[in-house]
Amino acid sequence: MQANKIKVVINGMTYTLVTDKSEEETKKIADYVNKTIKEIDDNKLTQTMTTVLASINITDDLLKLKENYDKLKEESEEPLRLFPKLKQEYDLVNDRLSSTKEKYEKSNDELIKSAKKIEELNSTIDSLNKKINSYRKDLTKKDEDLNKLRNEINTIQRRNSRYQKEIEELQKEIK
Repeated sequence: MQANKIKVVINGMTYTLVTDKSEEETKKIADYVNKTIKEIDDNKLTQTMTTVLASINITDDLLKLKENYDKLKEESEEPLRLFPKLKQEYDLVNDRLSSTKEKYEKSNDELIKSAKKIEELNSTIDSLNKKINSYRKDLTKKDEDLNKLRNEINTIQRRNSRYQKEIEELQKEIK
């Protein structure tokens, strides 16, 4: 890496820093140091004391960050260790899901075909029911006609029987 010479002002004093960081990063660090010094500076402390206290506060912040980092690193070890197993389980579940989806789509297609077939059969049933109703009406009409004819036959037979008797009586009278 290339070393950069960057001038920064910290607590009113200019320093030339040699660093591999960019000028923007270096000035950000200097701004943070200045902010920390201003939080402490109450004009009762010497510049050295203010700088030492600022260093202690910055070091405290750094140690807290390191402690948090170590804790997060420790907490992330188990998930990172489990990741391959979880990934494998995820892939297995995903494969099952794909298989189930294929079965669902196949079943859905079959269901749609069955529904269409049922619709066709229902249409055929409706058509046949209409024919049956028409045949029933015709049959009822023919039954009525048949009953009328039977009644007429009965009437004719009774008349015939009466006429027969009359003929017999007339024949007896004629003899």
